[in-house]
Amino acid sequence: SAGMTIRAGTGAQSTIYFADGTATADAIRGYVQYFHNGDFLRFGTDANERLRILSDGKMLLGLTTAIGTDGLQIGGNGNAGNSAFYRFDANDSGPFLQLSKSRNGTVGQNTVVQDDDELGTINFQGADGTDYHSAARIAAFVDGTPGNNDIPGRLVFSTTNDGASSPTEKVRITSGGNVGINTLTPDLKLEVSGGQNQTANQFTDLFRIAANANNDGASAEMQLNFGISPSHTNTANRQARIQAQTADGTARTLAINPAGGSVGVGTS
Repeated sequence: SAGMTIRAGTGAQSTIYFADGTATADAIRGYVQYFHNGDFLRFGTDANERLRILSDGKMLLGLTTAIGTDGLQIGGNGNAGNSAFYRFDANDSGPFLQLSKSRNGTVGQNTVVQDDDELGTINFQGADGTDYHSAARIAAFVDGTPGNNDIPGRLVFSTTNDGASSPTEKVRITSGGNVGINTLTPDLKLEVSGGQNQTANQFTDLFRIAANANNDGASAEMQLNFGISPSHTNTANRQARIQAQTADGTARTLAINPAGGSVGVGTS
């Protein structure tokens, strides 16, 4: 075997330059440079640094300082801060992004995950003038007992409330295909909950279907609202309602089976 060693002092750099002239930028048009003071490696093209690998293995593309603890960090102005995946095949397959989780602490080893384990998350952050905080996230979890070739999963969509510092769950899709809005245990294909903090003995609309004609003002929007009136003291006030109205609250006619057909009240 054979190799090449570039030796420098602990406070210096070891560098390979690719030059196409003797002027300042031309002399360092491309380079590979190791900083012994800091133990990081950087790569440059067109006389500018493009990639840096830190001593702990973090890879920075377009950045010179790590922003977080992530292993791969990409940054830059304009499109330099974007990523894209392209696939060219004469078939119906597209690009594929995979997030995988094993319960084994050794890299590359396979140990079965458990119910409620987080499998992967897409997190959306914004700068608050001091550092970065999460505004929303989409996460996947194990949703049941895993087995061989069997990983039941759920998707959870979370957003950060105004005045809060972290996201809380708003919507989930269970392994059985049930969708829950503001509920952790949807028993139906779509379940909408007002939560535990609704005003007692007062109707609160939880679900709405709305439409507007092209030339109508916003106040003319037709709405079909579904609401409940909870009460912990008066059982007579525990009611549900369906209300047809315009956006300004004006009640409108609710037609049931206007084209004909039976309507059952208290009977199947």
